[in-house]
Amino acid sequence: SALSEVSNIDVGSLMSSWTSQVGFPLILLEDDGRISIKRYRAHGANNEDDGEALLWPIPVTAIVEGDSKVYGPWVVGRHDDDSLALTRNLKEWDLDGKWFKLNASQTGFYRVGYTSKQWRRLAKAMPPGVDAISAADRLGLLSDSFAMGKAGYSCITDSLRLAHSYSEHDIAEYAVWQELAENLLSLASLYRSEPFYNKFQKMLRTIFIKQFQKLGWESTLGESKRMGTLRGSIVRVLGVAGDQEVLSEALRRFRLYVEDCKAHPISGDMRSIIFGIAMKKSEDEVFDALKHIFETTSFPEEQRNCLSAMGRCQSIDRHSEMMKYVLYSGKVRLQDMAFPFVSLALSSDEGGKACWKFFSQNYEDLSRNFKSSPFWSSLVASSCRGLRTVEYVDEVNLFWSDSSHDAGSGQRRLTQALEAVKTNACRLQRDREVVHAYLKTITI
Repeated sequence: SALSEVSNIDVGSLMSSWTSQVGFPLILLEDDGRISIKRYRAHGANNEDDGEALLWPIPVTAIVEGDSKVYGPWVVGRHDDDSLALTRNLKEWDLDGKWFKLNASQTGFYRVGYTSKQWRRLAKAMPPGVDAISAADRLGLLSDSFAMGKAGYSCITDSLRLAHSYSEHDIAEYAVWQELAENLLSLASLYRSEPFYNKFQKMLRTIFIKQFQKLGWESTLGESKRMGTLRGSIVRVLGVAGDQEVLSEALRRFRLYVEDCKAHPISGDMRSIIFGIAMKKSEDEVFDALKHIFETTSFPEEQRNCLSAMGRCQSIDRHSEMMKYVLYSGKVRLQDMAFPFVSLALSSDEGGKACWKFFSQNYEDLSRNFKSSPFWSSLVASSCRGLRTVEYVDEVNLFWSDSSHDAGSGQRRLTQALEAVKTNACRLQRDREVVHAYLKTITI
């Protein structure tokens, strides 16, 4: 009641629908100027809603190009709302050729999907500067853009165009660039077997190289912890992007570390990243060295770093060797076994297939040894999480339909893994042609 008195808004009525229904809303801007409100579904826009009335009273605010004022709030999403007033303002700003951003400072709990024309305008407002939008608004725009593109509410090329504009940014804001890195790494994993992947890697290098050149490999005096974490994220992206200088330098640093870890230490922010990139550059040499480090170090975090990097092996012959070492050597603790399996399943298409082949062919033995352990659910999930097609989903379902095969405690993780495989397969089918066409249009 105190909040209602201060704000002159019936807070109880406003919040009841937020606490009584599942999910949260998405405001979609249509090309004709209308707005629509849907339940946001991260797994895809083509899924029909459950038929429930979607009534979220959403206080919408806006910032507009050339104006420091925060407009609103307009409460939309109920029968008697401010939709007409909001739409009238949006049309006016659009006709004036201005960018506008809803949910000023990200104070509202909803996503926004803009038109392609508006996303292009918003890209111009992204660079940090005197007249730029805030870091919170930049973060919100990136998050909304990739969420819309991944779920199919908008074209993923709108997100790529927004991301590509970051190649000209002079300032690296931690939260914003972390969001950018995580989303582009997710797309890199999705596109890694496509004919256009080399061009996608070039785009990644174009976006991140400028910030890497500023941050370098070493921390500076007085540098914040966040900058160290950001440095690691940018190096990871450039490693995935195949930047040869980064690959070579990571291998050089790894060799020095193996030679004398005290004289050439690697920070905790960088250790797992350098281990993984070194594996990519020289697998035969690095795999054996990682195994030696794992067996001789007493530091649990370093052991997990080694296992995760070993799981990134690309050699088909080494896949089985790695899994048998983890499961049966007696040197890997039960609680650490999931790390290399997850890495193997998600690092390459062949790794994902190897996990499924090994699990399905050795089910009886694996079930006997691990079904009663906490590791079992992770093993079941990672066995199929790295598969790429709906045909494989059918094969996995057929396997588990056999009455002699019981997922047990891994059933929920299995369902989630197969849903992720189907979602990614649909995303790839939807994105393939438009992403290929977009990459042909940009200069990188």
